[in-house]
Amino acid sequence: DMILWGTISLSWNQQPLHGLTLILVFVLILIGNGKITPDRIARLEQIHFEWDPQKAQWNIMYAKLQAFQKEIGHCKVPKGYTKDPELANWVRNQRLEHANMTKNKKSRMTHDPRTVSNVG
Repeated sequence: DMILWGTISLSWNQQPLHGLTLILVFVLILIGNGKITPDRIARLEQIHFEWDPQKAQWNIMYAKLQAFQKEIGHCKVPKGYTKDPELANWVRNQRLEHANMTKNKKSRMTHDPRTVSNVG
């Protein structure tokens, strides 16, 4: 869905890239089955192929939050933040996932040392 900082990121949610996402899955299956050669892996890495698009997207959003914190002085991104609604939704989701994790409820959050609370 975007090319940013030399990283190719694909999203399951965007229909125009649905075929590219399927290619990513196919490539990862081939790697897992040992059917992709080291040469092909090297060629993909030469164009900065992103092997873990979810991690890359998380890092992009984290960088946006750091920029927000640097500019505004805090990480209280308001709901409906019109300058960057994607950031507002991401921050909200991080807080919800963190709350679920601390209550031992189902959460997609891991214990990454870079958390929203460590930014500010």
